Amino acid sequence: MSGFQEYYDAVSEIRSCLKRDLIGPIEENEVLVNIEPLNTYACGMLWARRLDQPALDASQLVFDDAELLSEEVEPEDITLGNDDSISSANKRKPTSMGISATIPPQVHTLNLLFKGAKYTHEEERKMIQTERKKHEAGETEAIERERVEHRYTRVPFEVNPQVTVQKRLGTERVFQDSKRGLEITLSVRHIMKDGSKLVTVTAANIIKAAQTGIEQNTNAIFQCELAISSDVSFLPVYQNSAVIADEEEKISGLQYRDVKIYAYGHGCSVEYDDVKNGVFKVKSEFMPTQMVYQMMPGAGFFCSAVSAGEAIALVNSTVCEQVENLSQRVYSQRPQ
Repeated sequence: MSGFQEYYDAVSEIRSCLKRDLIGPIEENEVLVNIEPLNTYACGMLWARRLDQPALDASQLVFDDAELLSEEVEPEDITLGNDDSISSANKRKPTSMGISATIPPQVHTLNLLFKGAKYTHEEERKMIQTERKKHEAGETEAIERERVEHRYTRVPFEVNPQVTVQKRLGTERVFQDSKRGLEITLSVRHIMKDGSKLVTVTAANIIKAAQTGIEQNTNAIFQCELAISSDVSFLPVYQNSAVIADEEEKISGLQYRDVKIYAYGHGCSVEYDDVKNGVFKVKSEFMPTQMVYQMMPGAGFFCSAVSAGEAIALVNSTVCEQVENLSQRVYSQRPQ
């Protein structure tokens, strides 16, 4: 791998540039002049709700025990219609995002982290000197015109609540900031026989605003990042292979049976470090990547096996040996 480090560094640099351009921010305390934030960044944001969209009522978000306990569906695939906090993450202008993970029975509290930014707007009227051409004389004259300059200033924020996991199925509001329009809910979606729970943490923008102009830009939440951490390692998300009927999916399940998934996202992807002792933190990611390291035939990872010259020699000798064996078999099968 060391021989390809400069290429890996280039990939990381490209990803960093794309993330800065698509999600932002370009600068930590940036000020966008005469350009709207929603026209600058493309993803990683929670839009303000439409004025005619009904507000969430967390007390009415109750899961159907019969459907959750059914053996014909997988718990991680259940998204009930009355849980608007999840369904609103799968829209063209998402107002929420979430992460689902499985926690062991002894976990009763979770540490949440949400990072984001809002943009405040101010305008200034300026008199600008311009020139105007006189058609009769063909001369120009200096005139003053009023110009309105719009400024959007980035204001980052961060909240870090510690929440208690409820014992029963359902959804509870665990954090709310009415000024910023941020609401965080915790849903217990399934309780396994051993007491472990499949939970979903959702961050939502609860502000209602017009869908055009300054109001929409100042009420959206940008550069969103949601994280869940625990003192005890998360459990792999339950996957029921018994209900898979497709042959290709069964083959895929067999090939990746040793690959463990510790979380999945709603309106976003997830990232986590699978360390030796387990996974203790999962977080959202809007630009997921997977580094594929250079592989050499018969040598495993390039950095821990042989040099480039040795690897090429190994490949050549292997190919020559296979060709020689093939030619001998063909010659022996010829009629005498």
